[in-house]
Amino acid sequence: MKQLSAKKLVILAIPMMLILAALLYAFYEDVRLTYRQSFEQASEHLEKRQMISSMFSVARKRSLLIFSMYHETDPFVLEEMYQEFIELASPFISARERLLAMNLSEKELQVLNSLGPEINSNAQLQREVARLLIEGVRDEQASQKVYQALSSQNRILNQINSVVKHYENKSVANLVDLQTEKEAVDRKFATLTALLLIAGMLFVGLLIYLVAAREKRHLQLQLEEKQKTAEKLTYQASHDSLTGLINRFSLEDRMKQAIHFARRSNAQMAVMMIDMDRFKHINDSLGHQAGDELLKQVASRLRMAVLRETDIVARLGGDEFVVVLTGIERDASVIAGLVARTLVHLLGQPYLINASDVHSSPSIGVSIYPLDGNLTDELIKNADAAMYHVKEKGRNNFHFFTEEMNQQIKERLVLEHEIRIALSEKQFELFYQPQFDESGTRICAAEALIRWNHPEHGYISPDRFIPVAEDSGLIYDIGRWVCDEACRQQVKWSRQGIIDIPVAINLSAHGLRSADLVHEIKMVLDKYGVKRDRLGIEITETAAMDDPENAAQQLQGLSKLGVNIAIDDFGTGYSSLSYLKRLPIDTLKLDRSFVKAIESDQHDAAISSATISVAHNLELRVVAEGVETAGQFAFLSERTCDVYQGYHFCKPLPVHEFEAFIANRNKKSA
Repeated sequence: MKQLSAKKLVILAIPMMLILAALLYAFYEDVRLTYRQSFEQASEHLEKRQMISSMFSVARKRSLLIFSMYHETDPFVLEEMYQEFIELASPFISARERLLAMNLSEKELQVLNSLGPEINSNAQLQREVARLLIEGVRDEQASQKVYQALSSQNRILNQINSVVKHYENKSVANLVDLQTEKEAVDRKFATLTALLLIAGMLFVGLLIYLVAAREKRHLQLQLEEKQKTAEKLTYQASHDSLTGLINRFSLEDRMKQAIHFARRSNAQMAVMMIDMDRFKHINDSLGHQAGDELLKQVASRLRMAVLRETDIVARLGGDEFVVVLTGIERDASVIAGLVARTLVHLLGQPYLINASDVHSSPSIGVSIYPLDGNLTDELIKNADAAMYHVKEKGRNNFHFFTEEMNQQIKERLVLEHEIRIALSEKQFELFYQPQFDESGTRICAAEALIRWNHPEHGYISPDRFIPVAEDSGLIYDIGRWVCDEACRQQVKWSRQGIIDIPVAINLSAHGLRSADLVHEIKMVLDKYGVKRDRLGIEITETAAMDDPENAAQQLQGLSKLGVNIAIDDFGTGYSSLSYLKRLPIDTLKLDRSFVKAIESDQHDAAISSATISVAHNLELRVVAEGVETAGQFAFLSERTCDVYQGYHFCKPLPVHEFEAFIANRNKKSA
């Protein structure tokens, strides 16, 4: 019952109580009026009885005086009796007049009016008898008049006595009726009071019941709400809010239970670490909402693929998921391989997001209990190592953990840590490899190539640390440093008069996806005052085709800045020339893999020739990289290649050696 119901109950109770009070008051007034009328009637009867009794007493006393006067001879006594007789006439008449003035019934008036003449006649006769007696007359005539007076007086007394009895009977009857009525009223009042008391008790009981029911319901709702809140908090604490899968903490508990069961039943388990390829790129290019939708669909497909209730599907965070196959009696590797192959196929299908197909694929690492570990953390760590091995080998596959992977993971973690130190301690350097014009004699540009001069291990190849930097996100910091350092050095050479040539830097696929790319490069150019045509940006064909729409947008922004844009390693990717027409590029760099065999492999020679021809038709400049022999230079020169770069001319050099190389060539040309 809600608060509103309680208010309604109170509102309903108020008029009910008022009605009951009004009924009780009306009953009280009715009883009071009844008793008042009854007492008024009884009082009136009593007063009438008193008046009549007074008349009876006066008449009787007058009769006694006449009788006494008849037998008295003493004149003095007779005179006193006569005076008393005369005085008694006035109270009798007064009582009669007062009685006539009362509210009499018709019968009562008839009785009193009938006595009137006789009373008057008797009064006159009595006065005459009294006068005779006072005069001492005692003859027969006087005796006869005394007798008449006494007889008349007796008749009057009898009639008065009958009226007195009438009023006595009526008064008694009234009293009886009044007592009967009072008892009836008492019973009625007691009954009504009892009914009111019962009704009040029932009402109070109902009110108490309703209030108690309301409080009980309120407590139940509070308990249910607390229980729901507790369940919700428990669910939130143990499940991923986006996908509804169990989270890392719940995964650890479930895996501990599964390991305990496997240990007791001598069973096996398979732990699969799943990472979605190119998820960061999807998240950055299509937005976080699209990324979240992709993760939801991945979770849904995992639920469909893992059918057993005892198996575990969890999300660790980001785009990492874990599938645990529990209670495998034997051949866990075979079963895990079949499931992993199914997941690779299922998760590699297109995802419909915002009415468009989005492509991603899984990299899956697998560890087996107890072969690859007996603890939860150990099994997850080893599955994670196998997953990274898949990514290094090209993604979109699965691989079982091997002990050698542990060493690779340790080395990778150490290398990542040392890259961070290298950035803070400025251990990176830029080497510069000159590019020569079509004659092969004049330096027309240079490419800046990063090198890591480790204090203990010497120079570390970019092929070794760049993949680690890309996976850890450190490639963004490295890219910013390369751009800043190359622009600073170019301006320094130009101001010192050493050489004024464009310097090209390499932009990674991660850097190309950065939303701040154009803004950051513009800030560096403005910082050093670099002429826009003196900076070149090289991106690989694979990076450009990784997300064609984003690449086109980013390169358009760079082109508006005025920098030169080149497609590096052309021919190794899967781009079409029709698509390249949409990109604002200035240069194609022919990949060294084709240049290397143009003297011996007719296919490479044909590809190189065709690339140069098509690029010129598209009004693009061609740079051949990896030129190491005079024969290669001669072949490319015959096909009118524009620019040459390779060991045949000069290897990449640190700054001081590059400056010395420039100085020597200037002396020779002088």
